[in-house]
Amino acid sequence: MAKSLASHISSNGRSQFRAIKIGASISFCFNVWKALMQSSEKMNGVSFSR
Repeated sequence: MAKSLASHISSNGRSQFRAIKIGASISFCFNVWKALMQSSEKMNGVSFSR
């Protein structure tokens, strides 16, 4: 019983860690995309003001 519980917890922790890694990479990509959009808007604003 205790052995199966421990293995269940360890496998659950591994999947949780994977989910955290996936979530972190998604948020990182989203932040990079937002920064790219903001910088392109600034560049467009500069080109329009000329």
